[in-house]
Formats: sequence, structure tokens, C-alpha cells
Amino acid sequence: MKAKKKVAEKGNADSQQPGRPLKFKVDYDAGGGAGVSIALLIASRKCYECRQNDIEPSVAQSAPTIQVKRISQHCFKTADYLLPDTPLKEAVFRVLLSKRNRAISAEEISADLAKRWGQSINRREVSAGVIGRLLEDSPYYHTLTKP
Repeated sequence: MKAKKKVAEKGNADSQQPGRPLKFKVDYDAGGGAGVSIALLIASRKCYECRQNDIEPSVAQSAPTIQVKRISQHCFKTADYLLPDTPLKEAVFRVLLSKRNRAISAEEISADLAKRWGQSINRREVSAGVIGRLLEDSPYYHTLTKP
């Protein structure tokens, strides 16, 4: 029981406040030090139709918000955007992008995945606790509290 409490307290200790759930969003600056174009990384999550219209050099130099906007307006509605066999970390990334990268809680992500994958034969653990731990341990996500 003590280990569970420790996991719940992990994260940005200075940003956690009682009664306020942690919220997460993609950190657009996380890949900059490693020479990774976050816009290109995000653009690679667009649907097949949208990727066919992309020109890699221009996408790499574009603002990540442009790519996120296209995903949230069109791509997330396509049948193959978030398949039931998508790895959980990738699925969480795609959910954050589909929500325009606004800060959302692990509970909201969990509910979205459960809704999308509810009828799937491939049942997986997508609880808020699992998603929260996954996000807290990743350098590519901001951990925020509810304003």
C-alpha cells in the first residue's frame, strides 16, 4: 500500500496540490536538444491522406501547432488513427494530439481510450493510474496542474 502512495506522489512535487489532478500535454521543446523536429514527429502521426500532401523539409520547419491542428480537425476521425493494437504510449501521444495538445488529465485520456477500444477483442489496462505513471516517467510530456 505504501508503494502505491509513493507512485501517486511522484511527478512535479511543487506543482501538485491536494484535490487537483495532474494534467499532461506534449512538450514541444523536448526534442530540440537532441536535434529532433517535434513538428516532423507529430506530422508522422497524421493519417495517410494528409501525409501524402506533406513535403518533409517544409514540415520539419513548420510550427508543431499546425500539425496538431490538422490531426485534431481531420486525422483523429479516420478509422486507422488509433487502432486497438497501438502501443499504449503511442496511443496516449495520439490522444493528446487529437485534443489539440491542451492539458488533460490521465482520467480523460483513459476515458477516451476506453471509449475507442471498448469493443476490441484486445482488452488492455488503460486505467488512469497506468496512464499517469506512463506520462510522469516520460521526458516528452509536461506535467501540469489544473489552473
